[in-house]
Amino acid sequence: MVALPESKFSRKTQQAIKKFTDRIEPVMVFNQWLEAITTGKITRKVLVYYGVGGIGKTRLISKLMDDVDKRNKEQSKIKINIIFAGMDINEYNSPSAVLLGLRKQIKFPCVLFDYGLVKYLSSIGKTADQIKEFIPKNSVIWDITGDILEAIHIPVGLIDKIAIKLREKYSIQFKEYHNEIEAIDSCKRNPEEISERLPHLLGIDISIAAKSKNSIFAIFLDSYESIYRRQDFQLANNDPDEFIQELVLSSKQTLFIIGSREYIKWEQKDPSWNEILDQHILDYLSDQDSDYFLRSVPILDESIRKSIISSSKGLPLYLDLCVEIYLRNKNNMTAYDFIIPTNEIIPRFLSHLSDDERTLFIALSYIHFFNFNIFEILVKELNIPIAISDFDEIASHSFVLKVENLEGIYKVHDNFYEYVINNPTISGKSKIMEKIFSGVIKYLNDNKKSIPYESMVIFYPNVMNLLSYMSESGIDIGEKFIELSIFIVDAGYWNVVGSISAQILKRHPNDDRIQFLFAVYLRRIGMLEDSIKILENINPENPLFGNFKDYISYYKADTLRVMGRYKDALSIFNGISEKYRNNKDNEIYLKSQNQIGDITFLFGKFLDALNILESGYGENNMNTVQFAEMLRIEGHIYRFNFMLEDAIAKYFNSMELARKLNVLGLQGKLYNNLVEAYCWLDANEAIEYGKKSIEINKNLNAPVEYGKTYAALSIASSMKGDFTSSLKYSDMALSIQEQVKYPGGMVYAHGSYCLIYIKTGDKNKFMEHYNEMKKLVKNLGAEKYTMLPYYIYLNDAELKETFKNLQWLDYEKTLKIVKTILSD
Repeated sequence: MVALPESKFSRKTQQAIKKFTDRIEPVMVFNQWLEAITTGKITRKVLVYYGVGGIGKTRLISKLMDDVDKRNKEQSKIKINIIFAGMDINEYNSPSAVLLGLRKQIKFPCVLFDYGLVKYLSSIGKTADQIKEFIPKNSVIWDITGDILEAIHIPVGLIDKIAIKLREKYSIQFKEYHNEIEAIDSCKRNPEEISERLPHLLGIDISIAAKSKNSIFAIFLDSYESIYRRQDFQLANNDPDEFIQELVLSSKQTLFIIGSREYIKWEQKDPSWNEILDQHILDYLSDQDSDYFLRSVPILDESIRKSIISSSKGLPLYLDLCVEIYLRNKNNMTAYDFIIPTNEIIPRFLSHLSDDERTLFIALSYIHFFNFNIFEILVKELNIPIAISDFDEIASHSFVLKVENLEGIYKVHDNFYEYVINNPTISGKSKIMEKIFSGVIKYLNDNKKSIPYESMVIFYPNVMNLLSYMSESGIDIGEKFIELSIFIVDAGYWNVVGSISAQILKRHPNDDRIQFLFAVYLRRIGMLEDSIKILENINPENPLFGNFKDYISYYKADTLRVMGRYKDALSIFNGISEKYRNNKDNEIYLKSQNQIGDITFLFGKFLDALNILESGYGENNMNTVQFAEMLRIEGHIYRFNFMLEDAIAKYFNSMELARKLNVLGLQGKLYNNLVEAYCWLDANEAIEYGKKSIEINKNLNAPVEYGKTYAALSIASSMKGDFTSSLKYSDMALSIQEQVKYPGGMVYAHGSYCLIYIKTGDKNKFMEHYNEMKKLVKNLGAEKYTMLPYYIYLNDAELKETFKNLQWLDYEKTLKIVKTILSD
């Protein structure tokens, strides 16, 4: 185990301040169950410690892990393998992410889980490079695949080849667990079904490792209540921790230790869980326990100890703060100094700090989460004479917690943070916040392409939250947070931007810049009318937007485009493009050119659109998100000309760049586009990509995209002759797009109905949806090319008009392809 950090205040008492307060009963119970599993009396147990925040659950778990580590060093008969996961960390945003985090800590082969994991990751569209990042380096997959994972996408056949090699090398496991492997193979690359089986497979691997290595496992899960609070874990059966239950039931020779603010209620559904669960409330520390801790500091004066015990009410955090107060002034402290109401302990602690230390700790509390770089920024921005080399000592304080599994990130204890952030009496609060905000936003924005997204989504909302407490920020810093927010939205994290924007607006409802960010979020989640209403009420010449004021018009046009008001949108995009024509590397110019090209092809001017798209790009901007988006739009042009293989090639080129840049939102769109292309060419491949598209776009909260996916899945199902599924998908597509009020999506939905009734020979129902589609196309004044298959089917007189009025890439070739599709 890593040694606990040293305290800045007194090296002579460094272990006393961080010393664990020995709760006899919780430790005794832990040792009892550990011994029972070690001796084989039981095969599994779940030990739960629950209690209020600040009561010491995290510290207890740290102590128990430390005890196990010492035990391993002192005796080697039966090794205890320690595994830990803090469930409040953003990285653990799904059951599969938690399981992978646990798996990475296991030093033994996990053949069954790794096999299921490769299948799962491939089924949700991870590339070979991405899969290699996920698979632990000690996985047996590496031993048997060699260069097999070098493909851009792992096809089903290659997965089967891996399975054969796994069976050959690990025949015992595969023979013994034949049913589990067959169950994975039968999932037919359905990610949800595979994901449900992963905890079972990991549990089996843990059991195999424990038996073969003469060892047991102790799996520690802290902040367990986060599972119930995060939407990521909400499953269809409303049982977000079912995957943990499956892991428990499949793991032998394993003790699970859970720290939670809440009582675990598994037995309410199944009373037999009472045989496995053993739950203990962590009450406030007894006076005896508190006194033991204080004597060990040491605080020799009994009257002072009694005052601290009375004031801290048995909460470890407050005990620690009182100790820090004492150690700073121990020669001058009396029992009277610690007769403090519990809610006054934090301000009393702050009052005993030097001005510089108090400023630093207040600043860290305002930001809540920090790393070394942010610490350095705070010291410089606030001109605090504290050495940067003191960072480790600063991070060692009792109210600072290390964020597990996120390297180098710390947080101020929630109780401490809540006091400081909500205290209006702190001197110079607004000025401190302004300096913090300015420095940290600049750091995040300047380094946005190098900071990992899992860190960015922690830092960004916490620093933006300062705007709730500040007066209006200036133009320069406003430009920084707008630019950063747009970057985060483009990367697919618009829910993060939307959530914090909504929170800030509660305090500053008239802030145009925050209104703007919230409108951008609403556009992304399909609330188009609400978005355009906000955008139209923002002054496009508002000087507070600085160099980003044209983004108001840009997102207004983008929303109008999705609403089907193509001419209005095109006029705005043309204005922006013309304004920046002499600065073609500017991001808003490239974005506008893409939008102009997109709308131009919607009017059926395919050749003009290609010229517009390609004119904006040179060597300097070919490795950008905008270039990837340009390739995607070119894919649309080929797709609607039914040059499907060309379209797919464009989409894959765009996908490769989107993955390289880690832009989730664009990847979600591309998975939908692949379904839309493959639905005419290869129905099975379309259905496979459809599952990925729906999963990703639902996670992104992008109804426009998964609504279009349902329409494409309907076409794919019709091509297979599965009209029950087709009808279900068409119904879902139309319902979603009508709710969003996206007319282009309604066109595609009605088109999917049309194909059903062409294939089933129901002319009346075909005409019903054909006429609806025709009406929508007429109202839009665009997208007439979408009617081509149905004009051909009816031998409609408008077929000739379509040929004359649209700029087809190769009309005869397109006509031939569509006729072939309809005749199949």
